Amino acid sequence: TVFSIMDAGFLKPLPYPDPGRLVAVNATMRGHSVWWNAAPLEVANLVRRDTRSFERVAVYRGWNTTRVADRAGSTDIWTTFIDTATLALVGGTTERGRLFTDAEITGDAPVALISDSLWRTRYGNDDAILGTPIVVDKVSRTIVGVMSRGFRFSGHSDIWIPLTEHADTTPPNKADWYWVAARLKPGVTARDAAREIDRIGHNLQATEP
Repeated sequence: TVFSIMDAGFLKPLPYPDPGRLVAVNATMRGHSVWWNAAPLEVANLVRRDTRSFERVAVYRGWNTTRVADRAGSTDIWTTFIDTATLALVGGTTERGRLFTDAEITGDAPVALISDSLWRTRYGNDDAILGTPIVVDKVSRTIVGVMSRGFRFSGHSDIWIPLTEHADTTPPNKADWYWVAARLKPGVTARDAAREIDRIGHNLQATEP
């Protein structure tokens, strides 16, 4: 089991364009020894706004099982909530239909993307699935695209929907923890980016103990 995890997560290159420039931003709580591969929403937004090391920063919330109801019945399916930068960061494309527009994500449009695997196993390769409704956590959404065959992002997710939470609209006491991934600018090393992130962390710690 340990070898399988190491082989998939560390030994094999990530199945995305130029994977050597992809990094994750992590956070720890002061006074705690626990390390999370995630960050509070406030930190995620500071990284997007105040860093110069990255050409693109994506914030997403994933690895959630959500109750899905559709023409095939009702079941729990792994779902990831993505922002406007997520799919561009990892080169996500569709085999059928289209990706979300930025306006759909920031405007909380009731849309959804599904994996090729889900399209084949649950919907029987039916091209007519595009434009049909799927209810995700009691919200009816229209399927607008089927991701390219073999595409995987955020674990075993088979559904992607817009992430609409933002620091200026989500109360801090209700903000969840988010996954933050970024692509380094050409010539910038992970060590360079880490120093910049550390400065942001120290400044935040001074103002938000």
